[in-house]
Amino acid sequence: MSSDSNASDFELGAMILAAGRGERLRPLTSVRAKPACPIGNWPLIWYALRFVRRQGYEAVAVNLHHLSGSIRRALAPAQAWGLAVHAVEEPVLLGTGGGPRALCDRFGAGPLLLLNGKLLLGGDLQAARRRHLESGAAATLFVWPNLDPMRYTRLLWDESTNRLERFSFARERRPNGAEPEGWMFTGVQFLSPALLERLPAGAPSDLVTGLYVPLLREGALIRIEPFPGPWCEVSDPGAYLGAHQWLLDGRLGAHGPALTAGNCVAEEVSIDSSAELSRCTVGRRSVVRARARLERSVLWEDVEIGSGCELRDAIVTAGAQLPEGCRMERQIALAGPNGGLQFFPLDSGITRRGAG
Repeated sequence: MSSDSNASDFELGAMILAAGRGERLRPLTSVRAKPACPIGNWPLIWYALRFVRRQGYEAVAVNLHHLSGSIRRALAPAQAWGLAVHAVEEPVLLGTGGGPRALCDRFGAGPLLLLNGKLLLGGDLQAARRRHLESGAAATLFVWPNLDPMRYTRLLWDESTNRLERFSFARERRPNGAEPEGWMFTGVQFLSPALLERLPAGAPSDLVTGLYVPLLREGALIRIEPFPGPWCEVSDPGAYLGAHQWLLDGRLGAHGPALTAGNCVAEEVSIDSSAELSRCTVGRRSVVRARARLERSVLWEDVEIGSGCELRDAIVTAGAQLPEGCRMERQIALAGPNGGLQFFPLDSGITRRGAG
């Protein structure tokens, strides 16, 4: 494992998990790591970084693996926000447990704020942090209403004491069984860094099955709190598009990108006056030609949309040039070699999100 840092003078109190392969977001993650893919013209990881800074942290660890260079470029502005970043390369993926375990010696004595790099989120965790400390809990897990209990693990807890009772894993349920929605884990948590030493050093491990489940068996207190603000997860391409619509609804307010007339349009963009855009995101230096019609679509940077093109629920990645009259509906366009294009269907996906 290798690292570089502008956080050497800071005690690390937070970590963002960003080392996954992003397989569910393919083909977008064939060109960039998921945390570097643009959401509202910001790299996805910016939302987690800015959230961490708003909670009062001055330094954060970020682990990297797949297409790590794309994430490193996205991390560059953090120092200007007053946030030092300790970036750590994982030559072999260590999982949600092994990644933090490898940095045990860098975390302070206080509770570690650990969160996933695929989240858009707002809110204030200060009161929840105080309750975590006062309770003496091993960890506090933040939850959200479970939109698909047959797909996502349910957390069963005593709402009068906020005590986690058990995890109900999706693989343990019968497909035709009636399951209440319940609550699911958001990927945001406070935990005692010392507990990470229970995990095997230098080996892959899972935080839930490797740490939290054994702690519950031993009777340890793990607290549950509903997440206290807006929250949205980006998983697959359908959820990626859904997250843009969530942003365009203004869910993050002043903590999100600027919106104009129901769209999110970057600088240095050229849009013909006869083109029509509805709830779209347009990346820097992109061009939309005459009579083009775009609905609920996302253009990365340096995209060209030819005259008369019609796009609905489409994603066009950086550098792609759509020819005149091109039609796209629920598709992804990737710029191929020598200026060619590759088209992929947009698989439907559930966006785990909410207004808060």
